[in-house]
Amino acid sequence: MGDVVRMLPKGCYMLADLPQRESIAKSAISTGWWELDELWKIYDGQFTVVTGLAGSGKSTLVLNVIANIAERGYKTFMFVPENEQSIHEKVRGILGSRKGWDYFSTGQVVVQ
Repeated sequence: MGDVVRMLPKGCYMLADLPQRESIAKSAISTGWWELDELWKIYDGQFTVVTGLAGSGKSTLVLNVIANIAERGYKTFMFVPENEQSIHEKVRGILGSRKGWDYFSTGQVVVQ
């Protein structure tokens, strides 16, 4: 049998041709806290789900990490269905005294 030539969409690879990423340890983005970095390796393109009881601090934790990451120029997306109205005020409380609030709130984070 001859070789089968397949047309794959851009960004899709046959397993044998899949390019290897560098080590996550080398490409990880700091959360802003070295202790958390030991537990949570954040990297470009990562999808993270944070779950827990209501009022346990999930949104506050993630918003603080997002603020730290945004200061290094990374953009993020966050889905918070239960408290869309309070997210703006929560982020304002976290970032209000930091330089670049306007840039952060209009260009760095998408909240749905």
